[in-house]
Amino acid sequence: MSIENELKLIPNEEINPKDILHLLESKGYNVQGELKVGRQEDTYYDDNEGTLNKNGCSFRIRRKNTGAVVTCKIPVVSDTGYKQRIEMEVNIPKEYVLDDGTIFIEDAVDILKTQYPDVQIPENLSMVVKVMNNRNKVNVQAPDGSIIELAFDDLQIQDKHGYEYKMKNEMESEVMSRKS
Repeated sequence: MSIENELKLIPNEEINPKDILHLLESKGYNVQGELKVGRQEDTYYDDNEGTLNKNGCSFRIRRKNTGAVVTCKIPVVSDTGYKQRIEMEVNIPKEYVLDDGTIFIEDAVDILKTQYPDVQIPENLSMVVKVMNNRNKVNVQAPDGSIIELAFDDLQIQDKHGYEYKMKNEMESEVMSRKS
């Protein structure tokens, strides 16, 4: 279990990730390596009453080239300017992933509860939204020594009714470590 410190931005106009990285470098940040491109699929779940969403929580299954993980996030009251959440994440063993990539929600809940038995997950979860993401990310070291993961996302989103829409240029920053 960890505390996630995250800030998401949706710019009004298209941004070039390399321009953002050059700007950060000019302000004393150290870009660590090159942008790495990865594809991931996030499926978010909730019950019919939207219990998780109403409480600022989320439950998702993320599939990517390296496997699958189940994640539950619960908000923390914070005045940092970042969205802070308790993040509980567990790798899903390969034997729970069917040949077509399907992962049963009941299995995902059980897997999460093996490590976090006290987590409260509503019953009868169903898919709310599926997000296909082409993510470009890189770590940046701030002048104070903190490490920040920057992600530039190109999203294809499908809701539970089958409606699809595209969202380009979401930018996410997550504080990975802080220096005192």
